[in-house]
Amino acid sequence: GEGGGRAALCRSKLAELNPYVSVDVASGVPSLGEESAESILALVDGTSAVVVTVPLPNSLLIALDEKCRSAGACFIYSLTAGVFGQVFCDFGNEFVVSDKDGETPATSQVESVLPSNPAVVKVLEDQGRHGLETGDVVTFARVRGLDGRLDDPSERFEVKSTGPFTFELVGVDLSGCSEPATQGYITQVKRPVTMSFKSYEECLSDPGELMMSDFAKFDRPPLLHLAF
Repeated sequence: GEGGGRAALCRSKLAELNPYVSVDVASGVPSLGEESAESILALVDGTSAVVVTVPLPNSLLIALDEKCRSAGACFIYSLTAGVFGQVFCDFGNEFVVSDKDGETPATSQVESVLPSNPAVVKVLEDQGRHGLETGDVVTFARVRGLDGRLDDPSERFEVKSTGPFTFELVGVDLSGCSEPATQGYITQVKRPVTMSFKSYEECLSDPGELMMSDFAKFDRPPLLHLAF
C-alpha cells in the first residue's frame, strides 16, 4: 500500500471533514513515546486546543496537560478501549462558558407574585415547570400588579428555586406593595459562567464525583476509573 506513517495516510481524509480547516502533519516528531517528549511538547506553542486520541504514557499526558495550562490552551484526551472509553477535558482554571446548557432560555407565565420579602413567584402549572435553577437570572414583562414594581422589562432578577413551580427573587423586598401580581411573563437571561477545571494529574488521583450507572454495583465506577 501507500507508504508513510498513519498521520500522513489519514491527513487527506481528515481534511475532507471540514474544508475551512487546514490539516498538516507535524514534522520532527519521530515517535509518540516519552523519548520524543520535548518535540511533542513544542507542538503546543501557538495552539488554542490540543486533542489526543491515541494511547500515551501518563507521564507524557501529564506533561502535555501542564504545558497546555501554562500556554492557555485547552487539553482534551479521548480514548476507546473495547467496550470502555474515556474523555478528559481541561480548559484551565478560568474558562468562560457563554451558554452552560445550550438550551433555549426558559419562559413561563406568571400565576402570582406575592408582595413579600423576598418576593415569591408562582408560575402557571398547566404551562409546565419553570425550568430554573438557583442562581439563574430572569426578566419580567407585562406584569399586572405590585404597584408597577416589575414594569421595567430590562431589569434583571436573580432567582432561588423553591420548587418546580415556585421561586424567590433574591434580595427583592416587595412587602410594601399594595397588591400581588396576577399575570405576566418570565424569561430566563443566559449569563456567561466561569468554570474551573482540574489538571489531568489531579484527576488521576482524585476524579471527584463518579457517575453511577448501576446502583446494584456501587464499587464499579472507581474500578473502571482505576483501570481505564
